[in-house]
Amino acid sequence: MSASTKTLLTAIAAVASAVLTALLLAEGLQAREHHSVVRLEAAQAPGQNLPPLPQPEQAAL
Repeated sequence: MSASTKTLLTAIAAVASAVLTALLLAEGLQAREHHSVVRLEAAQAPGQNLPPLPQPEQAAL
């Protein structure tokens, strides 16, 4: 393999790794936000007339 081919493959692998990491981090944050909302809703006493919890804003990509 030539040096330019190795460089290109390394760059592609780096970009793929960065995209995968970003997706995994985004999934982890969404799961954590969902877990927090579920815990807050469970903590509310039954029969209370509380307004619904605000929905988390979606991050712009």
